[in-house]
Formats: sequence, C-alpha cells, structure tokens
Amino acid sequence: MLHFAPVNSNRKEYKKVNHKTVRTKAHWVGQAQIVFTHKPLTAWGGVCSVVAKFLERIRFRHWVLTHAPVQERSPNAKGIYEKVLPLLVTSLTGGRRFSHLAWWGHGWEALKGCFGVAWLPQEARVWRRFLGQFRQRDNEALRAAAVGLAGQRIPADGISEEVLILDSTVCERSGRQQGAHQSDNPRKPGRPNHHPLKAALGSGYGLNLGNRRGDTHSAHPCLGFYEQTRRELPDTLRIPWVLADSGFGEEGFLEHLEVQHQRYIVGLRLTAYVQRAIRGVGSASGWIGGWRWRK
Repeated sequence: MLHFAPVNSNRKEYKKVNHKTVRTKAHWVGQAQIVFTHKPLTAWGGVCSVVAKFLERIRFRHWVLTHAPVQERSPNAKGIYEKVLPLLVTSLTGGRRFSHLAWWGHGWEALKGCFGVAWLPQEARVWRRFLGQFRQRDNEALRAAAVGLAGQRIPADGISEEVLILDSTVCERSGRQQGAHQSDNPRKPGRPNHHPLKAALGSGYGLNLGNRRGDTHSAHPCLGFYEQTRRELPDTLRIPWVLADSGFGEEGFLEHLEVQHQRYIVGLRLTAYVQRAIRGVGSASGWIGGWRWRK
C-alpha cells in the first residue's frame, strides 16, 4: 500500500525577481565614467604595431616559410612562422630566456590580431621542441639566408658607405647548456657563458653572428669571421673604417688589415708591451689609450 505525505501548506513560495544594476560611485571618477571594453588590450601594442608593419613590408612571413631549414609534417602542427614570430619579438624587446615568453601572456589576442596569425605559443617548451630540430647544417643555412636578407635591405635603403663594427662579447647562461663554460666574465665571475662574435654596420644593420664556447680565446677565429663577413657584403657597399674591440686585437688580424690597406681602429689590452709602445708612438701609426690606429 502506498502512502503519500501531506503537502506542507506553510511552505513559502519564492517569486523570481529581476535585479537591476544600480550605478554606484565606484563607476565614476569625478565626471568621468569608468567602463570596460570587450576589445583585447595589451601594453605592447605600440612596439608590436611598428614591428608588424615592418615585417609586412619586407615580406618576412614569406621569407620564413621559404628559408626555414626544418619542416613540420604533423597534422596537428600550428605553423613555423607562428613559432618564429614570438621568438623574434621577444628578442627585440630584451628577452634573453625562453621563460620570457610569459611577457606576452596578458595580450595574446591583441598580438594575434596585430600580426595576423590565429595562434601563438604560450609555453616555452614549444620553442625548445622546435629549436631542438635544428642541426649545425640547418643553423648555417639559416644564418646565410638571414645575411642575404640584410644584403637586400642595405642597398634598398640607399646605404653605399658605412663603418663595419666587430664585437667579441660574453653572454651569461643559466643551467647546463651546450658549449657554455666558465671563462673570464667581469660581470658575473664563475658563471658559465658563451663567447660570440658579432658584426654590424654603423647604421644598425646586423651582418653576421658566430657563437663560440665560453672558454674560447678571444682572438679565435676572428680573422675567418672577418673574411666571411666581408665576402657576404653587397658589392655596392664600401667600408671606409673597421672598428673592433680588444677581442680582435691580435697581431695576425691587424697585419691582415694592413695588407688590405684597410683603415681601422682596434682596441688593445693595456699590457706592459703596449704601454711601452705608447711612449714611442710615431707619426704614421701607433697606439693611443689602448687603441691602435692607422692613417
């Protein structure tokens, strides 16, 4: 036999109430109303809009897809350009580690619209997997293609004469990275680092880059690096002066410039030998303040 419980007649019935939003003082500052937009915002909009216009002008997307030494064959691949783009922009804004990709985390939607892409990586491991596909021959091929891109832009900007700047620098590294070894590092002694060579024009164009182990001697292989840079310069570009730091202050390199009748200013370490040479400086050539000069 079924028993039914009696209905509680004292039960309250709740009516649905449509709440109205009441404007409070928090939405106003003086006579200005504070409202929020649904449009994507980013603090990097200014720099990214300029970079996006420049990349569009030089057809950077087409260049990347044409010269990328690796190919993605997975059906789930997101695209090579979409991985190269944030790597470039992060470097331009001062990023030095894969973890600095997080700088863009608050404005991905705005950045995707700015650069015209549908996806951008948000994890550093995406970069590590992508760059892990590169081999030494791929690095050389990509470097040569980048030099060729700069060689096209230099004549297009009307540059026919410019100073060549050579630099031997130290880049600190964290963790265990291939080729990172302890060497003389005045900023952070004992920290493993790399010891790259860089070449650029006085106008700011980067021409060449060669990475070296951290324990490599400063002068090795500066002569081969210089000759490689000169061979890849446009034929229409004249180099009146070569400026280099003390990493290029090696006798063989200086004699090579002398044979080529190339005017130069090269920094030298103020050793006892150099100090004695300063005292006996002649009228044709010599050393001044640690810099060797030639008329």
